[in-house]
Amino acid sequence: MRFTLLHPDPARGGTLRATDVEADVGVPVSAVRPALARVTGYAGWAGTDVPPAVDDVVLDDHHLVGQPPFVDGCVLRPGAGPPPLAPAAAHAAWHVAVVAGPDCGGVLTVPSGGVATVGSEPAGSALVVRDPTLPRVQVRRRGRRVRLRVGRRGRWRRLRPDRARRVGATTLVLRGAPSERPAVDPPPVDPGRPSVWLAPLVGSVALALVFRQPVLALAGLAMPLVGLGTAAAARVRRRRGPARDARLRDLADLTVATARAVTAPLDPVTLAQPWDPGGSLAVVGPRALALPVARAVVVGALGTHLAATVTVHARHPDPWAWCVWASEGTVPDRLVVVDDPADPAAVARWRAGAPAAHHLLVLAEDARGVPAWCRARLEVGPGAVRLRTAAGAANDVPRQAVSA
Repeated sequence: MRFTLLHPDPARGGTLRATDVEADVGVPVSAVRPALARVTGYAGWAGTDVPPAVDDVVLDDHHLVGQPPFVDGCVLRPGAGPPPLAPAAAHAAWHVAVVAGPDCGGVLTVPSGGVATVGSEPAGSALVVRDPTLPRVQVRRRGRRVRLRVGRRGRWRRLRPDRARRVGATTLVLRGAPSERPAVDPPPVDPGRPSVWLAPLVGSVALALVFRQPVLALAGLAMPLVGLGTAAAARVRRRRGPARDARLRDLADLTVATARAVTAPLDPVTLAQPWDPGGSLAVVGPRALALPVARAVVVGALGTHLAATVTVHARHPDPWAWCVWASEGTVPDRLVVVDDPADPAAVARWRAGAPAAHHLLVLAEDARGVPAWCRARLEVGPGAVRLRTAAGAANDVPRQAVSA
């Protein structure tokens, strides 16, 4: 079983360093400790003074490798850490989602009666977003209303569900727990014009006067009341916004869906990507801007259950080292990442013979580095991301990016 180990690194001032290690399933923690000390050079793992933990859960020496939460893909650390944000947000009534910007995908619970803080600085921020233009953002909930304040002296303003709010280069959205409503709202019912409502009432009043039966006037009120009720219900639906769609819209949705899949048997889902008809896509732009967008494409294509086996062709593979978690799967679909490859011809031959269900992602500094057979590309600039499709259409799209 492979997992990530956090351990102090004296060469870096004692800050925690991440190392991917493997251990046999079923082995107790007490037997793993000496090996962790040898691999990392951190003597604390060999003793009993440093308790191993996964997130905020401390493991005893009798805990077995493979037992939750010490499972494949987890992060083992010395001592208890903070609780993970995604599981709490996935099951909360309301959460703030970072849906676009240079570091998106994060989610944070909006506590009832408390304040949640999003910011670019770790100090004082429950959710840290790597966006130097993002000021401190506070979100609070009072009853059924959620309000947002930008900066320490800003005014509290109402934050409505599913309405984007851009702060700096980051876009935030308030989202709620999935409801039992259908994915698509029923078609609106036209209550008709007021004259249609009033006609039965006028006729009933006339009959009541002629036959001296006041009950006829009450019967005539039925149609106006039904019409007014239908109109009021339509206004409420418009205020609440459309029902939640079960499809993923961005990386924040993927984060929540993945957190839910850990505790519930959910079907695998992925985030749709703008592949060309042949299954290829290029991300073009200065490397510092294009690389995070390319990472987001890979993360979205893998989805909640690692829907593809990833192969990386790169002259400098370090930025893609995290793809090792998806490189040894048994999934038949493949995702090939091409980042300044040593043998571009081999990549072209693979693309020519592979079906479109096998996807290929090309990372290039400019359009000249994109092969002619790759007909869709995301052009990443400092101010916008533009999608050029195989049909020749060009449209600006939200910046989906994952920082290192």
